[in-house]
Amino acid sequence: MRGNSPLLSDIVSIDKLRTAPIVRLMLAYFIDRTREDSLTATVISNLLHLPFEVYWRILRNACHTEGLPENPGEPDEVEFWPHWDARETTNERFVEPDVFLRFKDFDLIIEAKRWDRGQQDRSQWERELAAYATEYGKDCKDVCLLALGGIHGQSDDAVTYTSIPAADDGAEAGHSSQRICPVHMCEWSRMLKQCKLMERELAKLAYPTSQSRAHRRILRDVIQLFTVHNFQAGSWYEETLQRRARLSVNTEASSFLFRSIHIRFKSPLQTP
Repeated sequence: MRGNSPLLSDIVSIDKLRTAPIVRLMLAYFIDRTREDSLTATVISNLLHLPFEVYWRILRNACHTEGLPENPGEPDEVEFWPHWDARETTNERFVEPDVFLRFKDFDLIIEAKRWDRGQQDRSQWERELAAYATEYGKDCKDVCLLALGGIHGQSDDAVTYTSIPAADDGAEAGHSSQRICPVHMCEWSRMLKQCKLMERELAKLAYPTSQSRAHRRILRDVIQLFTVHNFQAGSWYEETLQRRARLSVNTEASSFLFRSIHIRFKSPLQTP
């Protein structure tokens, strides 16, 4: 890399480096095969730095339906990867949902997958709800599950689970009841879209405040974290050219160069 513009010789050398077997394996491990835990931790934890009503608006609008409550209020508890009692499941040690949020009127379980399609498992939802009933069934609270990524369709689903209320809930101790947990479908790419829409909305404020600027910084960080996990945040090369005209006086040539770099950086990572 020389100056502000990469040269063709730099691209060739980078390409040769990336085709080295060891480098390809390392890059595949750290980029292509990033676990959903990394995506969940970086995106959701950073979004939680926003006012909760903003976070909830992003999450709810990213769902395919409007099944989630519109105004749940502030959460009483937010926990990442809790370990729940597995005695009523086929798991040997514990059951571990990705995120668990407790509100005044309901609980929310988030089960996240790495990509947007085809990874969610109904039997996993059933195990999580069985473990939830063991841990919190005595509270007789409504619970819903958010399938974030890995979905097989867009329509809401539902899972029936068995809950055993406490004796002081007006029911006989140990008497089980069947309860229904709605399952709402959400995709990471839709969450990314909502983050971009919110960032643009804040950018258009006629009189931005220090708070709105802070919210924009958080959203920009989240958008960047999505790109680190191989989600497309948009036409980055055109946007870069518009904002950083100093890269080249020849816009067409620079656009071609950026596209070349983008293609070369993606292709070596594809599985043979």
